[in-house]
Amino acid sequence: MRLSTAFLVLLFASITDIKTREVPDWLSYGAIIFGSLLRVGWSFYDLSWQPLIEGIIGFGIFFAIACVFYYLGQWGGGDAKVLMALGVFFGFQTNVDAIIISFFVNLVFVGAIYSILIVGALALHAYSKVVYQIKKMYKNSYGQIVLGLRTGLILSLAILSIALFIPKDIRLIALLLIIFSWLFFYLAVVIRAVEYGVMRKKISPELLTEGDWVVKDIIVSGKRICGPKDLGVSKEQIKELIKLKKKGKIKNVLMKTGIPFIPSFFLAYLVTLFYGNILVELLKFILRQPF
Repeated sequence: MRLSTAFLVLLFASITDIKTREVPDWLSYGAIIFGSLLRVGWSFYDLSWQPLIEGIIGFGIFFAIACVFYYLGQWGGGDAKVLMALGVFFGFQTNVDAIIISFFVNLVFVGAIYSILIVGALALHAYSKVVYQIKKMYKNSYGQIVLGLRTGLILSLAILSIALFIPKDIRLIALLLIIFSWLFFYLAVVIRAVEYGVMRKKISPELLTEGDWVVKDIIVSGKRICGPKDLGVSKEQIKELIKLKKKGKIKNVLMKTGIPFIPSFFLAYLVTLFYGNILVELLKFILRQPF
Protein backbone atom coordinates (compact mmCIF):
# COMPACT_ATOMS: atom_id res chain seq x y z
CA MET A 1 0.00 0.00 0.00
CA ARG A 2 2.79 2.40 0.85
CA LEU A 3 4.39 1.98 -2.61
CA SER A 4 1.10 2.49 -4.45
CA THR A 5 0.39 5.54 -2.29
CA ALA A 6 3.84 6.93 -3.12
CA PHE A 7 3.02 6.39 -6.80
CA LEU A 8 -0.23 8.39 -6.49
CA VAL A 9 1.45 11.17 -4.50
CA LEU A 10 4.17 11.57 -7.13
CA LEU A 11 1.64 11.43 -9.98
CA PHE A 12 -0.55 14.21 -8.57
CA ALA A 13 2.47 16.23 -7.40
CA SER A 14 3.93 16.04 -10.92
CA ILE A 15 0.69 17.26 -12.47
CA THR A 16 0.39 20.24 -10.11
CA ASP A 17 4.11 21.06 -10.48
CA ILE A 18 3.80 21.16 -14.27
CA LYS A 19 0.61 23.24 -14.18
CA THR A 20 1.38 25.68 -11.36
CA ARG A 21 5.13 25.25 -10.65
CA GLU A 22 4.33 24.35 -7.05
CA VAL A 23 3.11 21.44 -4.95
CA PRO A 24 0.29 22.17 -2.48
CA ASP A 25 1.19 21.75 1.18
CA TRP A 26 -1.85 19.57 1.82
CA LEU A 27 -0.43 16.98 -0.57
CA SER A 28 3.14 16.91 0.75
CA TYR A 29 2.29 17.21 4.46
CA GLY A 30 -0.64 14.83 4.01
CA ALA A 31 1.71 12.28 2.46
CA ILE A 32 4.14 12.58 5.38
CA ILE A 33 1.34 12.13 7.93
CA PHE A 34 -0.32 9.25 6.04
CA GLY A 35 3.02 7.49 5.55
CA SER A 36 3.77 7.84 9.25
CA LEU A 37 0.38 6.38 10.17
CA LEU A 38 1.01 3.44 7.86
CA ARG A 39 4.32 2.82 9.60
CA VAL A 40 2.68 2.97 13.04
CA GLY A 41 -0.03 0.51 11.93
CA TRP A 42 2.60 -1.78 10.43
CA SER A 43 4.56 -1.79 13.70
CA PHE A 44 1.42 -2.65 15.70
CA TYR A 45 0.52 -5.43 13.26
CA ASP A 46 4.02 -7.00 13.40
CA LEU A 47 4.48 -6.18 17.10
CA SER A 48 7.85 -4.74 16.13
CA TRP A 49 9.48 -1.31 16.23
CA GLN A 50 11.40 -2.02 13.03
CA PRO A 51 8.87 -0.64 10.45
CA LEU A 52 8.52 2.59 12.44
CA ILE A 53 12.27 2.99 12.97
CA GLU A 54 12.96 2.34 9.27
CA GLY A 55 10.45 5.08 8.38
CA ILE A 56 12.00 7.55 10.82
CA ILE A 57 15.51 6.88 9.47
CA GLY A 58 14.27 7.12 5.86
CA PHE A 59 12.59 10.44 6.65
CA GLY A 60 15.77 11.70 8.35
CA ILE A 61 18.02 10.78 5.42
CA PHE A 62 15.79 12.39 2.81
CA PHE A 63 15.21 15.37 5.13
CA ALA A 64 18.98 16.00 5.21
CA ILE A 65 19.31 15.61 1.43
CA ALA A 66 16.29 17.84 0.81
CA CYS A 67 17.68 20.57 3.08
CA VAL A 68 21.05 20.54 1.29
CA PHE A 69 19.47 20.97 -2.15
CA TYR A 70 16.95 23.50 -0.86
CA TYR A 71 19.55 25.75 0.77
CA LEU A 72 21.78 25.44 -2.29
CA GLY A 73 18.89 26.86 -4.27
CA GLN A 74 18.47 23.79 -6.45
CA TRP A 75 15.01 22.79 -5.23
CA GLY A 76 11.93 24.55 -3.98
CA GLY A 77 10.17 23.80 -0.73
CA GLY A 78 7.61 21.58 -2.47
CA ASP A 79 10.32 19.34 -3.91
CA ALA A 80 11.96 19.04 -0.50
CA LYS A 81 8.74 18.09 1.31
CA VAL A 82 7.78 15.47 -1.29
CA LEU A 83 11.23 13.88 -0.93
CA MET A 84 10.76 13.73 2.85
CA ALA A 85 7.41 11.98 2.36
CA LEU A 86 9.09 9.42 0.11
CA GLY A 87 11.62 8.76 2.88
CA VAL A 88 8.74 7.79 5.18
CA PHE A 89 7.12 5.56 2.55
CA PHE A 90 10.33 3.81 1.51
CA GLY A 91 11.98 3.45 4.90
CA PHE A 92 15.65 2.60 5.22
CA GLN A 93 17.29 -0.77 4.68
CA THR A 94 21.02 -1.42 4.34
CA ASN A 95 21.00 -3.74 1.31
CA VAL A 96 22.05 -2.30 -2.05
CA ASP A 97 18.71 -3.26 -3.62
CA ALA A 98 16.74 -1.34 -0.98
CA ILE A 99 14.15 0.87 -2.66
CA ILE A 100 15.36 4.03 -0.91
CA ILE A 101 18.90 3.52 -2.21
CA SER A 102 17.78 2.49 -5.70
CA PHE A 103 15.43 5.46 -5.93
CA PHE A 104 18.08 8.00 -4.94
CA VAL A 105 20.65 6.55 -7.35
CA ASN A 106 18.07 6.56 -10.13
CA LEU A 107 17.05 10.12 -9.26
CA VAL A 108 20.64 11.27 -9.81
CA PHE A 109 20.69 9.75 -13.30
CA VAL A 110 17.11 10.50 -14.30
CA GLY A 111 17.20 13.98 -12.78
CA ALA A 112 20.36 14.88 -14.71
CA ILE A 113 18.95 13.62 -18.02
CA TYR A 114 15.58 15.25 -17.33
CA SER A 115 17.20 18.62 -16.52
CA ILE A 116 19.39 18.51 -19.63
CA LEU A 117 16.40 17.74 -21.85
CA ILE A 118 14.29 20.52 -20.32
CA VAL A 119 17.11 23.06 -20.58
CA GLY A 120 17.76 21.91 -24.16
CA ALA A 121 14.10 22.37 -25.04
CA LEU A 122 14.11 25.86 -23.53
CA ALA A 123 17.30 26.72 -25.41
CA LEU A 124 15.81 25.62 -28.73
CA HIS A 125 12.53 27.40 -28.05
CA ALA A 126 14.33 30.68 -27.28
CA TYR A 127 17.36 30.10 -29.50
CA SER A 128 17.99 33.75 -30.37
CA LYS A 129 17.83 34.85 -26.71
CA VAL A 130 20.22 32.10 -25.64
CA VAL A 131 22.73 32.88 -28.42
CA TYR A 132 22.56 36.57 -27.55
CA GLN A 133 23.16 35.79 -23.89
CA ILE A 134 26.17 33.58 -24.67
CA LYS A 135 27.69 36.34 -26.83
CA LYS A 136 26.99 38.83 -24.06
CA MET A 137 28.60 36.63 -21.40
CA TYR A 138 31.75 35.98 -23.45
CA LYS A 139 32.09 39.23 -25.36
CA ASN A 140 35.80 40.07 -25.47
CA SER A 141 36.38 37.23 -23.03
CA TYR A 142 37.56 34.17 -24.92
CA GLY A 143 39.86 33.24 -22.07
CA GLN A 144 37.12 31.28 -20.33
CA ILE A 145 36.41 29.27 -23.47
CA VAL A 146 40.11 28.48 -23.81
CA LEU A 147 40.13 27.54 -20.13
CA GLY A 148 37.27 25.11 -20.77
CA LEU A 149 39.14 23.49 -23.67
CA ARG A 150 42.32 23.25 -21.62
CA THR A 151 40.49 21.76 -18.63
CA GLY A 152 38.76 19.19 -20.84
CA LEU A 153 42.08 18.22 -22.43
CA ILE A 154 43.83 17.84 -19.07
CA LEU A 155 40.99 15.73 -17.66
CA SER A 156 40.95 13.56 -20.77
CA LEU A 157 44.70 12.90 -20.58
CA ALA A 158 44.44 12.15 -16.87
CA ILE A 159 41.58 9.69 -17.41
CA LEU A 160 43.38 8.02 -20.32
CA SER A 161 46.48 7.60 -18.17
CA ILE A 162 44.45 5.97 -15.43
CA ALA A 163 42.61 3.80 -17.97
CA LEU A 164 45.88 2.14 -18.95
CA PHE A 165 46.14 0.62 -15.49
CA ILE A 166 42.53 -0.46 -14.92
CA PRO A 167 40.87 -3.69 -16.08
CA LYS A 168 39.64 -3.70 -19.66
CA ASP A 169 36.10 -4.55 -18.61
CA ILE A 170 35.55 -1.13 -17.01
CA ARG A 171 37.38 1.05 -19.54
CA LEU A 172 34.02 2.02 -21.02
CA ILE A 173 33.45 4.03 -17.86
CA ALA A 174 36.71 5.89 -18.51
CA LEU A 175 35.54 6.68 -22.05
CA LEU A 176 32.26 8.05 -20.72
CA LEU A 177 34.13 10.20 -18.20
CA ILE A 178 36.22 11.68 -21.03
CA ILE A 179 33.11 12.55 -23.01
CA PHE A 180 31.46 14.16 -20.00
CA SER A 181 34.60 16.11 -19.13
CA TRP A 182 34.39 17.80 -22.53
CA LEU A 183 30.65 18.34 -22.43
CA PHE A 184 30.44 19.63 -18.88
CA PHE A 185 31.92 23.08 -19.50
CA TYR A 186 29.82 23.82 -22.57
CA LEU A 187 26.71 22.41 -20.97
CA ALA A 188 27.28 24.74 -18.03
CA VAL A 189 27.55 27.67 -20.47
CA VAL A 190 24.21 26.79 -22.10
CA ILE A 191 22.51 26.31 -18.73
CA ARG A 192 23.73 29.71 -17.56
CA ALA A 193 22.60 31.35 -20.81
CA VAL A 194 19.14 29.77 -20.47
CA GLU A 195 18.93 30.94 -16.87
CA TYR A 196 19.82 34.54 -17.69
CA GLY A 197 18.08 34.76 -21.07
CA VAL A 198 14.94 32.69 -20.54
CA MET A 199 14.30 31.86 -16.90
CA ARG A 200 14.71 35.39 -15.56
CA LYS A 201 11.86 37.79 -16.16
CA LYS A 202 10.19 40.85 -14.70
CA ILE A 203 6.68 40.38 -13.39
CA SER A 204 4.16 42.35 -11.40
CA PRO A 205 4.14 41.62 -7.63
CA GLU A 206 0.52 40.40 -7.95
CA LEU A 207 1.74 37.49 -10.08
CA LEU A 208 4.25 36.26 -7.50
CA THR A 209 3.51 33.06 -5.61
CA GLU A 210 5.01 31.88 -2.35
CA GLY A 211 8.44 30.35 -2.92
CA ASP A 212 9.29 32.25 -6.12
CA TRP A 213 12.95 33.21 -6.38
CA VAL A 214 13.67 36.94 -6.43
CA VAL A 215 16.97 37.58 -8.24
CA LYS A 216 18.02 40.92 -6.73
CA ASP A 217 17.48 42.57 -3.37
CA ILE A 218 14.51 44.94 -3.39
CA ILE A 219 15.32 47.90 -1.12
CA VAL A 220 12.85 50.73 -0.60
CA SER A 221 13.69 53.75 1.59
CA GLY A 222 16.69 51.91 3.00
CA LYS A 223 14.58 48.89 4.00
CA ARG A 224 15.25 45.50 2.43
CA ILE A 225 11.96 43.89 1.42
CA CYS A 226 13.16 40.63 -0.10
CA GLY A 227 15.95 39.09 -2.15
CA PRO A 228 17.82 35.95 -3.16
CA LYS A 229 18.95 35.20 0.41
CA ASP A 230 15.35 34.52 1.40
CA LEU A 231 15.31 31.22 -0.51
CA GLY A 232 11.90 32.04 -1.93
CA VAL A 233 9.57 34.96 -1.34
CA SER A 234 7.03 34.62 1.48
CA LYS A 235 3.33 35.53 1.50
CA GLU A 236 4.04 38.48 3.82
CA GLN A 237 6.73 39.79 1.46
CA ILE A 238 4.38 39.49 -1.52
CA LYS A 239 1.74 41.54 0.33
CA GLU A 240 4.39 44.17 1.13
CA LEU A 241 5.51 44.31 -2.51
CA ILE A 242 1.91 44.75 -3.69
CA LYS A 243 1.45 47.65 -1.25
CA LEU A 244 4.66 49.27 -2.50
CA LYS A 245 3.50 48.98 -6.10
CA LYS A 246 0.17 50.62 -5.28
CA LYS A 247 2.13 53.47 -3.70
CA GLY A 248 4.20 53.75 -6.89
CA LYS A 249 7.48 52.88 -5.20
CA ILE A 250 8.16 49.78 -7.34
CA LYS A 251 6.88 48.54 -10.69
CA ASN A 252 8.08 44.99 -11.32
CA VAL A 253 10.11 42.29 -9.62
CA LEU A 254 12.94 40.40 -11.35
CA MET A 255 12.44 36.73 -10.57
CA LYS A 256 13.89 33.41 -11.69
CA THR A 257 11.54 30.68 -12.79
CA GLY A 258 12.56 27.10 -12.21
CA ILE A 259 11.79 23.93 -14.08
CA PRO A 260 9.15 21.55 -12.67
CA PHE A 261 11.42 18.96 -11.05
CA ILE A 262 8.87 16.68 -9.37
CA PRO A 263 8.22 14.83 -12.68
CA SER A 264 11.81 13.59 -12.50
CA PHE A 265 10.96 12.09 -9.07
CA PHE A 266 8.03 10.30 -10.69
CA LEU A 267 10.16 9.01 -13.60
CA ALA A 268 12.91 7.86 -11.23
CA TYR A 269 10.30 6.02 -9.16
CA LEU A 270 8.94 4.25 -12.25
CA VAL A 271 12.47 3.21 -13.18
CA THR A 272 12.99 1.92 -9.65
CA LEU A 273 9.78 -0.11 -9.67
CA PHE A 274 10.24 -1.69 -13.10
CA TYR A 275 14.02 -1.78 -13.53
CA GLY A 276 15.72 -1.55 -10.16
CA ASN A 277 18.99 0.24 -9.45
CA ILE A 278 20.33 1.77 -12.70
CA LEU A 279 23.92 1.90 -11.47
CA VAL A 280 23.93 -1.75 -10.39
CA GLU A 281 22.37 -2.89 -13.67
CA LEU A 282 24.77 -0.74 -15.68
CA LEU A 283 27.80 -2.20 -13.92
CA LYS A 284 26.46 -5.71 -14.49
CA PHE A 285 26.05 -4.96 -18.19
CA ILE A 286 29.55 -3.49 -18.53
CA LEU A 287 31.18 -6.39 -16.69
CA ARG A 288 29.52 -8.84 -19.08
CA GLN A 289 30.93 -7.14 -22.18
CA PRO A 290 34.04 -8.69 -23.91
CA PHE A 291 36.45 -5.75 -24.20
